[in-house]
Amino acid sequence: MIYLDNAATTYPKPKCVYKALRDTLRFAGGNPGRSSHLLSLRAAERIYEARESLCALLSFPYPERIVFTQNATYALNMAIRSVTPRPRHIIYSDAEHNSVIRPIAALEGEGATHSEFPARGDILRAMESVTEDETDLLVLSLCSNVTGECFPLSSLREYRKRHPAVRVILDGSQWLGHKPLALDGSLCDILCAPGHKALFGLQGSGFAVFVTEGSYTPFAYGGSGSHSESTEMPALLPERMEAGTLATPAIAALSAGVRYITDIGIEAVEERIAYLTKALYERLDAVGGISPLSQKGHGIVSFRTDFAPNATVSAYLDAHGICVRDGLHCAPRIHRVLTEGRGAVRISISYLNKIKELDRLYKELRSLSSIYG
Repeated sequence: MIYLDNAATTYPKPKCVYKALRDTLRFAGGNPGRSSHLLSLRAAERIYEARESLCALLSFPYPERIVFTQNATYALNMAIRSVTPRPRHIIYSDAEHNSVIRPIAALEGEGATHSEFPARGDILRAMESVTEDETDLLVLSLCSNVTGECFPLSSLREYRKRHPAVRVILDGSQWLGHKPLALDGSLCDILCAPGHKALFGLQGSGFAVFVTEGSYTPFAYGGSGSHSESTEMPALLPERMEAGTLATPAIAALSAGVRYITDIGIEAVEERIAYLTKALYERLDAVGGISPLSQKGHGIVSFRTDFAPNATVSAYLDAHGICVRDGLHCAPRIHRVLTEGRGAVRISISYLNKIKELDRLYKELRSLSSIYG
Protein backbone atom coordinates (compact mmCIF):
# COMPACT_ATOMS: atom_id res chain seq x y z
CA MET A 1 0.00 0.00 0.00
CA ILE A 2 1.13 3.55 -0.82
CA TYR A 3 -0.13 6.04 1.75
CA LEU A 4 -0.49 9.65 0.56
CA ASP A 5 -3.05 10.97 3.05
CA ASN A 6 -0.62 12.26 5.66
CA ALA A 7 -2.40 15.59 6.14
CA ALA A 8 -5.20 13.58 7.74
CA THR A 9 -2.88 11.43 9.85
CA THR A 10 0.59 10.06 9.18
CA TYR A 11 1.11 6.41 8.35
CA PRO A 12 3.27 4.53 8.96
CA LYS A 13 5.01 5.85 12.06
CA PRO A 14 8.74 5.53 12.77
CA LYS A 15 9.65 2.39 14.72
CA CYS A 16 10.55 4.44 17.78
CA VAL A 17 6.93 5.58 18.08
CA TYR A 18 5.61 2.03 18.25
CA LYS A 19 8.30 1.15 20.79
CA ALA A 20 7.45 4.14 23.00
CA LEU A 21 3.78 3.16 22.94
CA ARG A 22 4.51 -0.45 23.86
CA ASP A 23 6.99 0.42 26.61
CA THR A 24 4.67 2.98 28.18
CA LEU A 25 1.76 0.56 28.27
CA ARG A 26 3.95 -2.12 29.85
CA PHE A 27 6.17 -0.16 32.24
CA ALA A 28 4.48 3.21 32.92
CA GLY A 29 0.83 2.26 33.24
CA GLY A 30 -0.07 4.41 36.23
CA ASN A 31 -2.08 7.63 36.30
CA PRO A 32 0.34 10.59 36.04
CA GLY A 33 0.24 13.05 38.90
CA ARG A 34 -2.39 11.10 40.83
CA SER A 35 -0.28 8.79 42.99
CA SER A 36 3.23 8.44 44.37
CA HIS A 37 3.83 4.83 43.41
CA LEU A 38 6.38 3.78 40.79
CA LEU A 39 4.05 3.34 37.83
CA SER A 40 2.43 6.74 38.40
CA LEU A 41 5.82 8.42 38.71
CA ARG A 42 7.01 6.77 35.51
CA ALA A 43 3.90 8.00 33.69
CA ALA A 44 4.50 11.54 34.97
CA GLU A 45 8.08 11.32 33.71
CA ARG A 46 6.82 10.37 30.23
CA ILE A 47 4.50 13.37 30.23
CA TYR A 48 7.23 15.79 31.26
CA GLU A 49 9.66 14.33 28.73
CA ALA A 50 7.07 15.04 26.03
CA ARG A 51 6.78 18.66 27.13
CA GLU A 52 10.57 18.97 26.95
CA SER A 53 10.69 17.33 23.51
CA LEU A 54 8.19 19.85 22.14
CA CYS A 55 10.10 22.72 23.75
CA ALA A 56 13.27 21.59 21.97
CA LEU A 57 11.46 21.44 18.63
CA LEU A 58 9.87 24.87 19.09
CA SER A 59 12.81 26.66 20.73
CA PHE A 60 10.46 27.38 23.61
CA PRO A 61 11.80 27.52 27.18
CA TYR A 62 8.66 26.84 29.23
CA PRO A 63 7.58 23.17 29.31
CA GLU A 64 4.90 23.93 31.91
CA ARG A 65 3.05 26.03 29.33
CA ILE A 66 2.49 23.06 27.02
CA VAL A 67 -1.01 21.69 27.60
CA PHE A 68 -1.93 18.29 26.21
CA THR A 69 -5.28 17.62 24.56
CA GLN A 70 -6.82 14.81 22.53
CA ASN A 71 -6.42 16.59 19.18
CA ALA A 72 -5.92 19.98 17.51
CA THR A 73 -9.67 20.59 17.32
CA TYR A 74 -9.98 20.41 21.11
CA ALA A 75 -6.88 22.60 21.49
CA LEU A 76 -8.32 25.25 19.16
CA ASN A 77 -11.71 25.25 20.87
CA MET A 78 -9.95 25.56 24.23
CA ALA A 79 -7.72 28.37 22.99
CA ILE A 80 -10.59 30.36 21.45
CA ARG A 81 -12.61 30.09 24.64
CA SER A 82 -9.67 30.68 26.97
CA VAL A 83 -7.61 33.50 25.54
CA THR A 84 -10.54 35.96 25.19
CA PRO A 85 -13.58 34.62 27.08
CA ARG A 86 -15.93 37.28 25.65
CA PRO A 87 -14.49 38.34 22.28
CA ARG A 88 -16.08 41.27 20.49
CA HIS A 89 -14.71 40.86 16.97
CA ILE A 90 -12.70 37.95 15.56
CA ILE A 91 -10.86 37.78 12.26
CA TYR A 92 -9.65 34.66 10.46
CA SER A 93 -8.56 33.62 6.96
CA ASP A 94 -10.64 31.86 4.34
CA ALA A 95 -8.20 28.92 4.52
CA GLU A 96 -9.34 27.87 7.99
CA HIS A 97 -10.48 24.43 9.01
CA ASN A 98 -13.90 23.82 10.57
CA SER A 99 -12.14 23.46 13.92
CA VAL A 100 -11.75 27.25 13.72
CA ILE A 101 -14.84 28.23 11.74
CA ARG A 102 -17.38 26.36 13.86
CA PRO A 103 -16.33 27.47 17.36
CA ILE A 104 -16.17 31.06 16.13
CA ALA A 105 -19.63 30.75 14.56
CA ALA A 106 -20.92 29.41 17.89
CA LEU A 107 -19.81 32.65 19.56
CA GLU A 108 -22.27 34.65 17.46
CA GLY A 109 -24.99 33.73 19.94
CA GLU A 110 -22.92 35.40 22.66
CA GLY A 111 -22.62 38.70 20.80
CA ALA A 112 -19.30 38.21 19.01
CA THR A 113 -18.90 39.21 15.38
CA HIS A 114 -16.30 37.99 12.90
CA SER A 115 -14.74 38.85 9.56
CA GLU A 116 -12.86 36.79 7.01
CA PHE A 117 -9.87 37.77 4.88
CA PRO A 118 -8.30 36.03 1.85
CA ALA A 119 -5.15 34.01 2.55
CA ARG A 120 -3.60 35.09 -0.74
CA GLY A 121 -1.90 38.12 -2.25
CA ASP A 122 -0.96 40.92 0.16
CA ILE A 123 -2.01 39.12 3.33
CA LEU A 124 -0.95 41.90 5.69
CA ARG A 125 -3.15 44.36 3.83
CA ALA A 126 -5.97 41.80 3.82
CA MET A 127 -5.75 41.42 7.61
CA GLU A 128 -5.66 45.18 8.06
CA SER A 129 -8.73 45.61 5.86
CA VAL A 130 -10.94 43.59 8.23
CA THR A 131 -9.41 44.81 11.51
CA GLU A 132 -11.76 47.05 13.49
CA ASP A 133 -11.48 49.01 16.71
CA GLU A 134 -13.20 46.12 18.50
CA THR A 135 -11.05 43.37 16.98
CA ASP A 136 -9.56 41.40 19.83
CA LEU A 137 -8.78 37.98 18.34
CA LEU A 138 -7.04 36.67 15.22
CA VAL A 139 -7.13 32.93 14.47
CA LEU A 140 -5.32 31.47 11.48
CA SER A 141 -3.67 28.40 10.06
CA LEU A 142 0.06 28.50 9.39
CA CYS A 143 -0.35 26.13 6.43
CA SER A 144 -3.50 25.36 4.44
CA ASN A 145 -4.64 21.76 4.65
CA VAL A 146 -6.03 22.15 1.12
CA THR A 147 -3.36 23.98 -0.87
CA GLY A 148 -0.29 23.45 1.31
CA GLU A 149 0.47 27.19 1.06
CA CYS A 150 2.24 28.54 4.13
CA PHE A 151 1.38 31.77 5.92
CA PRO A 152 4.19 34.38 5.80
CA LEU A 153 5.47 34.74 9.35
CA SER A 154 6.88 38.19 8.57
CA SER A 155 3.36 39.47 7.85
CA LEU A 156 2.12 37.99 11.09
CA ARG A 157 4.89 39.57 13.14
CA GLU A 158 4.25 42.96 11.49
CA TYR A 159 0.53 42.67 12.25
CA ARG A 160 1.36 41.87 15.89
CA LYS A 161 3.58 44.93 16.05
CA ARG A 162 0.78 47.16 14.72
CA HIS A 163 -1.97 45.61 16.83
CA PRO A 164 -0.48 44.44 20.15
CA ALA A 165 -3.90 44.25 21.83
CA VAL A 166 -5.21 41.65 19.37
CA ARG A 167 -4.68 38.15 20.74
CA VAL A 168 -3.41 35.59 18.19
CA ILE A 169 -4.11 31.86 18.03
CA LEU A 170 -2.26 29.78 15.45
CA ASP A 171 -3.23 26.41 13.99
CA GLY A 172 0.03 24.57 13.33
CA SER A 173 -1.59 21.33 12.16
CA GLN A 174 0.11 21.20 8.74
CA TRP A 175 3.25 23.16 9.65
CA LEU A 176 4.74 21.48 12.69
CA GLY A 177 6.98 18.59 11.76
CA HIS A 178 7.51 19.93 8.23
CA LYS A 179 8.96 23.39 8.85
CA PRO A 180 10.91 25.02 11.68
CA LEU A 181 9.11 27.32 14.07
CA ALA A 182 10.65 29.31 16.92
CA LEU A 183 7.94 30.38 19.34
CA ASP A 184 7.98 33.74 21.05
CA GLY A 185 5.46 36.37 22.04
CA SER A 186 5.90 38.33 18.81
CA LEU A 187 4.34 35.45 16.88
CA CYS A 188 1.27 34.38 18.85
CA ASP A 189 -0.38 33.92 22.23
CA ILE A 190 -1.33 30.26 21.74
CA LEU A 191 -0.16 27.67 19.22
CA CYS A 192 -2.39 24.62 18.68
CA ALA A 193 -1.45 21.41 16.91
CA PRO A 194 -2.22 17.69 16.64
CA GLY A 195 0.24 15.00 17.61
CA HIS A 196 -0.80 12.50 14.96
CA LYS A 197 0.16 14.30 11.76
CA ALA A 198 3.70 15.29 10.77
CA LEU A 199 4.92 14.86 14.36
CA PHE A 200 4.27 11.10 13.94
CA GLY A 201 2.26 10.67 17.15
CA LEU A 202 -0.94 8.71 17.62
CA GLN A 203 -4.51 9.71 16.95
CA GLY A 204 -5.93 11.04 20.20
CA SER A 205 -3.00 13.36 20.92
CA GLY A 206 -2.69 17.09 20.53
CA PHE A 207 -1.53 20.14 22.44
CA ALA A 208 -1.70 23.89 22.93
CA VAL A 209 1.34 26.00 23.74
CA PHE A 210 0.47 29.02 25.88
CA VAL A 211 3.22 31.27 24.59
CA THR A 212 2.39 34.44 26.49
CA GLU A 213 1.68 34.72 30.19
CA GLY A 214 -1.83 35.62 31.18
CA SER A 215 -4.96 34.70 33.11
CA TYR A 216 -6.51 32.02 30.93
CA THR A 217 -10.05 30.81 31.54
CA PRO A 218 -10.30 27.02 31.95
CA PHE A 219 -12.18 25.23 29.17
CA ALA A 220 -12.93 22.02 31.10
CA TYR A 221 -13.12 21.36 34.82
CA GLY A 222 -12.23 18.27 36.82
CA GLY A 223 -9.43 16.41 38.52
CA SER A 224 -5.96 17.90 38.19
CA GLY A 225 -3.94 15.92 40.73
CA SER A 226 -3.33 19.06 42.80
CA HIS A 227 -5.34 21.55 44.90
CA SER A 228 -8.04 18.93 45.24
CA GLU A 229 -9.61 20.76 48.19
CA SER A 230 -10.65 23.68 45.96
CA THR A 231 -13.69 23.94 43.71
CA GLU A 232 -11.58 25.98 41.29
CA MET A 233 -9.05 24.67 38.79
CA PRO A 234 -5.41 25.31 39.81
CA ALA A 235 -4.13 28.78 38.98
CA LEU A 236 -0.96 27.64 37.19
CA LEU A 237 -0.35 25.91 33.88
CA PRO A 238 -0.45 23.19 32.78
CA GLU A 239 -2.84 21.88 35.47
CA ARG A 240 -5.21 24.82 34.97
CA MET A 241 -6.07 23.58 31.47
CA GLU A 242 -5.52 19.81 31.82
CA ALA A 243 -8.68 18.48 33.47
CA GLY A 244 -8.84 14.73 33.89
CA THR A 245 -6.47 11.89 33.10
CA LEU A 246 -4.04 12.48 30.26
CA ALA A 247 -3.48 9.94 27.46
CA THR A 248 -0.01 8.96 28.66
CA PRO A 249 0.68 6.28 25.99
CA ALA A 250 -0.30 8.63 23.16
CA ILE A 251 1.73 11.49 24.64
CA ALA A 252 4.78 9.24 25.05
CA ALA A 253 4.42 8.14 21.41
CA LEU A 254 4.19 11.79 20.36
CA SER A 255 7.35 12.53 22.30
CA ALA A 256 9.15 9.75 20.42
CA GLY A 257 7.93 11.14 17.10
CA VAL A 258 9.14 14.63 17.98
CA ARG A 259 12.56 13.30 19.01
CA TYR A 260 12.76 11.38 15.75
CA ILE A 261 12.31 14.67 13.88
CA THR A 262 14.76 16.63 16.00
CA ASP A 263 17.36 13.88 15.62
CA ILE A 264 17.06 14.18 11.83
CA GLY A 265 16.92 17.97 12.02
CA ILE A 266 13.80 19.93 11.15
CA GLU A 267 15.66 21.78 8.38
CA ALA A 268 16.52 18.43 6.75
CA VAL A 269 12.89 17.37 7.03
CA GLU A 270 11.75 20.63 5.44
CA GLU A 271 14.22 20.13 2.58
CA ARG A 272 12.99 16.60 1.89
CA ILE A 273 9.33 17.61 1.99
CA ALA A 274 10.09 20.40 -0.51
CA TYR A 275 11.97 17.92 -2.73
CA LEU A 276 9.10 15.40 -2.70
CA THR A 277 6.51 18.13 -3.29
CA LYS A 278 8.41 19.42 -6.33
CA ALA A 279 8.63 15.87 -7.68
CA LEU A 280 4.88 15.43 -7.14
CA TYR A 281 4.07 18.62 -9.07
CA GLU A 282 6.29 17.43 -11.94
CA ARG A 283 4.51 14.07 -12.16
CA LEU A 284 1.04 15.59 -12.01
CA ASP A 285 1.99 17.99 -14.79
CA ALA A 286 3.31 15.10 -16.89
CA VAL A 287 -0.01 13.24 -16.64
CA GLY A 288 -1.90 16.03 -18.39
CA GLY A 289 -5.44 17.11 -17.67
CA ILE A 290 -4.68 17.80 -14.01
CA SER A 291 -5.09 21.26 -12.47
CA PRO A 292 -3.52 21.81 -9.02
CA LEU A 293 -5.33 24.36 -6.85
CA SER A 294 -1.95 25.96 -6.09
CA GLN A 295 1.63 25.76 -7.30
CA LYS A 296 3.01 26.73 -3.89
CA GLY A 297 2.15 23.73 -1.76
CA HIS A 298 4.53 22.35 0.85
CA GLY A 299 3.77 18.71 1.47
CA ILE A 300 0.17 19.09 0.27
CA VAL A 301 -1.09 19.26 -3.30
CA SER A 302 -4.80 19.27 -4.15
CA PHE A 303 -6.03 19.05 -7.73
CA ARG A 304 -8.95 18.54 -10.05
CA THR A 305 -8.90 16.69 -13.36
CA ASP A 306 -10.73 17.22 -16.63
CA PHE A 307 -11.08 13.48 -17.19
CA ALA A 308 -12.80 12.16 -14.03
CA PRO A 309 -14.73 13.31 -10.94
CA ASN A 310 -12.85 13.61 -7.66
CA ALA A 311 -14.53 10.58 -6.11
CA THR A 312 -13.71 8.48 -9.17
CA VAL A 313 -10.04 9.44 -8.97
CA SER A 314 -9.72 8.58 -5.28
CA ALA A 315 -11.69 5.33 -5.66
CA TYR A 316 -9.57 4.25 -8.62
CA LEU A 317 -6.34 4.97 -6.75
CA ASP A 318 -7.64 3.15 -3.68
CA ALA A 319 -8.46 0.11 -5.79
CA HIS A 320 -4.85 0.18 -6.99
CA GLY A 321 -3.34 0.45 -3.50
CA ILE A 322 -2.87 4.23 -3.21
CA CYS A 323 -4.51 6.19 -0.37
CA VAL A 324 -5.50 9.81 -1.09
CA ARG A 325 -8.44 11.96 -0.01
CA ASP A 326 -11.14 13.73 -1.99
CA GLY A 327 -13.82 16.17 -0.85
CA LEU A 328 -13.81 19.52 0.95
CA HIS A 329 -11.20 18.52 3.57
CA CYS A 330 -13.22 20.20 6.36
CA ALA A 331 -12.20 23.60 4.92
CA PRO A 332 -15.28 24.81 3.02
CA ARG A 333 -14.33 28.49 2.72
CA ILE A 334 -11.23 27.92 0.62
CA HIS A 335 -13.10 25.46 -1.58
CA ARG A 336 -15.77 28.08 -2.28
CA VAL A 337 -12.99 30.26 -3.68
CA LEU A 338 -10.91 27.65 -5.50
CA THR A 339 -13.36 24.92 -6.56
CA GLU A 340 -16.78 26.59 -6.29
CA GLY A 341 -17.49 24.16 -3.50
CA ARG A 342 -16.97 21.06 -5.67
CA GLY A 343 -13.94 19.80 -3.75
CA ALA A 344 -10.68 18.30 -4.98
CA VAL A 345 -8.37 15.32 -4.68
CA ARG A 346 -5.64 15.85 -2.07
CA ILE A 347 -2.23 14.22 -1.94
CA SER A 348 -0.24 14.81 1.23
CA ILE A 349 3.33 13.71 1.77
CA SER A 350 5.26 12.40 4.75
CA TYR A 351 9.01 12.49 5.35
CA LEU A 352 8.85 8.70 5.01
CA ASN A 353 7.39 8.72 1.48
CA LYS A 354 9.66 7.78 -1.44
CA ILE A 355 10.07 8.92 -5.04
CA LYS A 356 9.15 5.45 -6.32
CA GLU A 357 5.74 5.86 -4.66
CA LEU A 358 5.17 9.08 -6.60
CA ASP A 359 6.23 7.26 -9.76
CA ARG A 360 3.57 4.65 -9.07
CA LEU A 361 1.00 7.40 -8.51
CA TYR A 362 1.95 8.91 -11.87
CA LYS A 363 1.52 5.54 -13.58
CA GLU A 364 -1.93 4.97 -12.11
CA LEU A 365 -3.12 8.49 -12.93
CA ARG A 366 -1.94 8.02 -16.52
CA SER A 367 -3.90 4.78 -16.71
CA LEU A 368 -6.99 6.47 -15.31
CA SER A 369 -6.72 9.34 -17.79
CA SER A 370 -6.50 6.87 -20.69
CA ILE A 371 -9.67 5.14 -19.49
CA TYR A 372 -11.77 8.26 -18.97
CA GLY A 373 -9.99 10.77 -21.19
